[in-house]
Amino acid sequence: MICFQCMVDRWCGPPRSEKLEAKWAEFERFADECDIIFLGTSRVERHIDPHVIDATLAERGIQVRSYNLGLPKMSVLEGAELIRRIARRRPRRLKLLVMEP
Repeated sequence: MICFQCMVDRWCGPPRSEKLEAKWAEFERFADECDIIFLGTSRVERHIDPHVIDATLAERGIQVRSYNLGLPKMSVLEGAELIRRIARRRPRRLKLLVMEP
């Protein structure tokens, strides 16, 4: 499956979906303020709450700002595209990128 998706990516270029573009545009507003980015499918989108993570770490004296970049039904290609965009964007405070396996 991964091999097939990589071939499609090579032939067709990076994926461009409305949901990916909307999520990326929203992320761009906060990119340089994020220390931790969570990336994955709807499991990440629905079950990772950045406010809870930030508050829990703050209780332990660790001040961070996290961002949930989860997408429903995110494909391997969409995940790879988001990683490429993050790498090109180089958010100033980014310390950790957590990706759903």
